[in-house]
Amino acid sequence: WKRGVARKVVRMVMRHHEDLRQKEEKAKRDEHAKIRRVASSIAKEVRAFWSNVEKVVQFKQQSRLEEKRKKALDLQLDFIVGQTEKYSDLLSKSLAPVRPAETTLSPQ
Repeated sequence: WKRGVARKVVRMVMRHHEDLRQKEEKAKRDEHAKIRRVASSIAKEVRAFWSNVEKVVQFKQQSRLEEKRKKALDLQLDFIVGQTEKYSDLLSKSLAPVRPAETTLSPQ
């Protein structure tokens, strides 16, 4: 019966060591999974940060483009206003001598 007890003790000791080994492996897997989760979370934050940076850059580029477009439109508007002023001055000058002649002719 001593051999039977010895076998039982050996099996219990082996099972105990196997349980310890499995617990260590599970702890390692859990730690690895935790590290992966943390790394994934950090990666998401980094992606979100660079996405926001990209949005800011696009907004600045769009603002610069709008500013250039506005300047070009202002220049075009100034040119059109200048041309209109020139034409109206020429028109008023060409019509100005006719009016005094008409007014001087009508009293006579």
